[in-house]
Amino acid sequence: MQIGQILLIGCLIGNLIAILSPYFKIGKDKNHLTSIGYVVALSFMTTATLLLIYYQINGNYQYSYVYQHTSSDLPLFYRISALWSGQEGSFMLWACITLWMNLFIIHEEKVNKVYQIICCGLICLTCFSQPFGILNHKPLDGQGLNLALRNPWMVLHPPIIFISYSAMAIVFAQSFKFVSKKWVLLSWTFLGAGLITGSIWAYQALGWGGFWAWDPIENLALVPWLLLTIMIHERDITSLKARIPFLLAVFGTFMVRSGLLNKLSVHSYASSKLCIPILIAFLGLLFIIVLGLLKRKPRLPRKKISLKLRDLFKILLNIFLLAVLIGTLCPIITGVDTPIAYFNDVALVWAVTYSILFSIHRVHQYKRALIIGLVVDIGIVILISEMTQQFHLWASILLACVCLPLALQFISIQKIKRENVFIELIHMGLSVMIVSIIVSSLFGSEGLWLEPLKVVEGRTMIIHQLFGDFVIQENGFYNFKPMITGVFIGGGIMLTGGFFEAFRKDVN
Repeated sequence: MQIGQILLIGCLIGNLIAILSPYFKIGKDKNHLTSIGYVVALSFMTTATLLLIYYQINGNYQYSYVYQHTSSDLPLFYRISALWSGQEGSFMLWACITLWMNLFIIHEEKVNKVYQIICCGLICLTCFSQPFGILNHKPLDGQGLNLALRNPWMVLHPPIIFISYSAMAIVFAQSFKFVSKKWVLLSWTFLGAGLITGSIWAYQALGWGGFWAWDPIENLALVPWLLLTIMIHERDITSLKARIPFLLAVFGTFMVRSGLLNKLSVHSYASSKLCIPILIAFLGLLFIIVLGLLKRKPRLPRKKISLKLRDLFKILLNIFLLAVLIGTLCPIITGVDTPIAYFNDVALVWAVTYSILFSIHRVHQYKRALIIGLVVDIGIVILISEMTQQFHLWASILLACVCLPLALQFISIQKIKRENVFIELIHMGLSVMIVSIIVSSLFGSEGLWLEPLKVVEGRTMIIHQLFGDFVIQENGFYNFKPMITGVFIGGGIMLTGGFFEAFRKDVN
C-alpha cells in the first residue's frame, strides 16, 4: 500500500474518532478525544495533499493522476494547480479546505459534530477516488494540462469555490443550533468570487467574448448564490433555508460527475465512479431536510399582511431563482435545450424590476434626491451613447431605468450612515454590474477583424480600449463588448462590501 493511501485511511480513522468521541472519555476533559481525532485527520489530509503536489512538481508519472494532469514542460505554477484540474485532486483539496475551516467552529460542540460528519463524507469520497493510483508502467512524461486550464483565473477559481462550499457546510451545520449571518455572508462572498473568477476565465480563454453562457453547471452554482442573497436580507434565517444552499452545492457536484450534462456543459466530466456515492450523500442531506419539514410546527395565519419593499425584493429574487432552476433542469428532464434567449429575457426583466424597486426605495429614503438623480441619470445615458457612438430610443429608456439606482447612490453617498457603508458598497457594485451588462448586451457588435493581427494558436487576443474590449479569435472573428470590464469591477466592489460586512461587530 502506498504512503498516500495510508495517509488518507489515517485521516478517515482520525475523523471517525472525532465523531464517535462522545461515547468515549479519556481524562477529565470529555473533548480531549475529539481534539486528538481532529488533529490526526487534519494532519494526515494536509500531508497527503502536499505529497500529491510534491509528486506533481517532481514529475512522478507512475502515479495515474500526475501522469494525466502534468508534464515536464508545465511551469511550476500550473504543476501545483493541476491538483484541482481533475476530480480526484479536486475532492482532496475540498476535503483539506473543509478540515481546516473546522478550526473556526471547533468550540461549537453540536455544530462541530454535524460538520465532522460532512468532513467524513468528503474524506470517504477522496479515498474512493484513489488520487494515489499507480500505473503498471512509468511513462517518461505526462499528458499535460488542458490548454484552457492554463490561465491564472482558472488557478484561483476552483479553490475559491471549495472555500464557499465549506462555508455553506458550516451554515448547514449551524442550522441545528443558531445560524450566524457572518457565515451566510462569507458563503455568499466566496461563491460570488468563484463565479466572477470563472466568468473572467471564460471571457479570456473560451474565445466567445462573453462572461456568462448560462451553462447548466454555471447556473447550478448561481442558484445557491441567489438563495444566499435572499438569506442575507432575512432578519431571522430558518433552519430549513440554511440547509438548502449546501444541498444544492452537493447536487451540482453530482451533476458535474454524473455525466448527465456531458453534452450540455463544458464543465461536465464523463460518468464517474463517484457518481453513486455523491448521489447517496445528496439523498442523505435531502432526507434531513424533509425530516426537518415534517417536524416543523405549523404557523398560525397572520391577521394582517403588510408587504414592504424588502419583501418585494425577496419575492423578486425567489422568482428569478426558480426561473433559472427550471430553465437549467428542463434539458435534463425533457432532453430539449433551453434557449439562451429565455435566460437573457428573465435576467433582463429581473434587472429592470430590481432597478425600479431600488430607485423607489432610495427616493423614499432621501425624498429630495429624485430630481437631481434623474438629471445625473440622463447625463450617464448621454455619456454612454456618445462613447459607444450608438443611440436607440428603447435601448436608452431601458438603460435609463438601470442607471437610475447608480445615479441616486452617487448623489446620496454623503448621507449614508457609517454602519451601512458596506451594505451600500454591495448595492453600488451590483448597480455597476447591471449597467455594464446591459451596455455590453445592447451596444456590443461582432464581425471579421480586417487589420493584420497575430493571435496565439488556440487562444483569443483581447485588445483593451478605454470603453470596452475587442475579443479576437484565431480565425479573425471579433466580438466587441463595451463596458465589459465594468462587470468584473462591479462584481469586485460588491463582494468586497460583502466580505467586510461579514466582520462588522453587530453581525451575528
